[in-house]
Amino acid sequence: MEEPIWNRGEAIAMYGEIAAKEPEDTKGSLTVQIEACKRMYCTHGHEPALGRLSELANIDPARTKGKRRGQEAAAKLLNRLLSSVKVEAWETNMSDAGKPDFTDRDEMRRLILAKYCEFAAMSPEQTKGTLNAQIRACESLYLKFGYQPALQMLGEIANIDVSRTKGLSRGQEAAARLQKRFLNAIKVDKSGVQ
Repeated sequence: MEEPIWNRGEAIAMYGEIAAKEPEDTKGSLTVQIEACKRMYCTHGHEPALGRLSELANIDPARTKGKRRGQEAAAKLLNRLLSSVKVEAWETNMSDAGKPDFTDRDEMRRLILAKYCEFAAMSPEQTKGTLNAQIRACESLYLKFGYQPALQMLGEIANIDVSRTKGLSRGQEAAARLQKRFLNAIKVDKSGVQ
């Protein structure tokens, strides 16, 4: 028996119906919905599949018989797909601008600074509630490149609400200590200039 061949619109509609099913329709499982979202996005590039994955990741465990495995799988797939989108966008930007000239030190410095700034500006939600990557990026920006705005970035990290870091304040405290250490190391002469 031959498999039916669907055009893009028919396939998206079919996967959309499956993805829209509620957990109660699938005995508390989210597996078929997640797979449908994956196929809609990966095969057909249908962006709303990412929104549905986000919804699946936030479903109340009571609706999935007290289990969180499906929600965690949806969140993991969503993060993987979103990170691939970011990488593709960066590669597209790089290909539009041409390959970097590795012999041009200024261009390489700008490229590396931009990447470190991107890491430093990541939200805690992108790093599963931790601030280590952001703090290390700020530290490298300041120590290796003398990039003064890194001090301000550390201050912003130190002031991130604890609810965004899974109730932990370790990262904020580390950022505040590092900022204080850097500020104390700045030598000011009698005229007030460093």
